[in-house]
Amino acid sequence: MRLFLYGLGVFFILSSMVYSKEKSNQVSLNVDSYTYGEATTIDSFINKFYGDIESGDHALSLTQFEFGVNYENFSFDIIKRYDYIYGFSNDTAHLYHQMENNVDFTSEREYQLDLKMNRFEASGIKIGYQWDLPSNITLGLASSYLKATDFYQADLSGEAIWRGDDDFEIDAPAVINSATNELLSYPKTDAKGQGISVDVALDWQINNQWAVSVNVKDAYSRIRWRESLYSQINRWQVHKIKENGKLDTRPALEGRVLDYDLRLIQKWLGKFTYTTEDNWQLFSQVFHTKYFNHYKVGFNKALNEAHSVSLAWHLQAKTVELGYYMPYGYIRILADSFDEEKAHAYILNTGITWPF
Repeated sequence: MRLFLYGLGVFFILSSMVYSKEKSNQVSLNVDSYTYGEATTIDSFINKFYGDIESGDHALSLTQFEFGVNYENFSFDIIKRYDYIYGFSNDTAHLYHQMENNVDFTSEREYQLDLKMNRFEASGIKIGYQWDLPSNITLGLASSYLKATDFYQADLSGEAIWRGDDDFEIDAPAVINSATNELLSYPKTDAKGQGISVDVALDWQINNQWAVSVNVKDAYSRIRWRESLYSQINRWQVHKIKENGKLDTRPALEGRVLDYDLRLIQKWLGKFTYTTEDNWQLFSQVFHTKYFNHYKVGFNKALNEAHSVSLAWHLQAKTVELGYYMPYGYIRILADSFDEEKAHAYILNTGITWPF
């Protein structure tokens, strides 16, 4: 919610400082933030699932700030990005909610556990170029050099049984790669990473009515971490009897420092657009990662030669997104609730341009 207010303030203050004459060469400031929690509200997800639990298998928060310049077909940007993507089984969300909130025991239950956690924070520079190809096709490539400050990548899978109040049997080994040690005081590390990411964009104006576009963020990436931490959780009980009846004496948690190549999750955005004879643009769009698909449908309508509005329905968030576009800037916003304790979705996408 605070990011929403900040972004709106930036948009309306700066828009009063620029003029609306369109040029291809421009300086721009852009903020793109997309946050969604399916199993519980965003505030509940951050604060250990204190709220109501629903069916769901993912949560994400993707935020990027860009300040740069476009000159003809070239672009150069300074960027700051925060990526948080979580994929999990519905059972995992419910078990975590029960453990954190001391839910009263009702009956013995088995859970199939699966959890993927991906966190990444970095800043850097991005250089891009756009080619105008035959058949009304436009191809854009952008390469980012990223200096990363934090990452956390965890993979847990297995099963659990709830046998009674405070009586959980969990058999779900976990592997964790991270920049810092968040579980134990040793071994200590404070890794730093650097590397590259490549984005690809393809737009095809098929004819006067139909158009299609595909954008892939982090189509290729490699972030090299020096002296990051590798952790392996062998079991969640300190004392565990093996199948042969003997005590499992392996350490519950093992860790060591090593170099690690981080691959960022690819993010695909595909869009179909149909333009009617009276210049209504109808579109459908899909946002895809390996953990989820998010869909929306909507329309754009020109108010005059320089200004237009948009409205879209997000199928997962079950909420309307509103947009307004002008020569010197744009804004798209969505919130399924302005109460932080009830909101499952926030979107803020805004930009200001200074032509030269």
